[in-house]
Amino acid sequence: MDFLLLYIGEGMRFDREEVKRVFRELPGVRNFEERAGVGWWLQAHLDEGNDSTIIRLVTDEESISVSGSGDASLKAAVAIQAGMKVSLRVVDVDYSFDLPLRDLRSTEDLRKAIVQARKGNQKDGVT
Repeated sequence: MDFLLLYIGEGMRFDREEVKRVFRELPGVRNFEERAGVGWWLQAHLDEGNDSTIIRLVTDEESISVSGSGDASLKAAVAIQAGMKVSLRVVDVDYSFDLPLRDLRSTEDLRKAIVQARKGNQKDGVT
């Protein structure tokens, strides 16, 4: 399954209370859960049209995982960045891109940046 990872920087941790607030305030969020000891601290589902995603603050608090790479996942990534005080970066499971999220204001901006980054990596021989 495809997924996105949001992170602040190498070895930097998220503020759990800030992430909790952001998750709860996301438009379209449902089934918010807080639980320790299962690989994640916070989890929520987010819907966008016919697509949905699960967002999780993982146990080490160094990343937020976003399942899938469709509209709901892109919306979640952009919305999480909009709600956070710190600048975030986003990578995919294959590390085919590593992008700053701060200046990407919409799902379409993020989608275009991903396509452009992947094209650049293919030119460089990275897949």
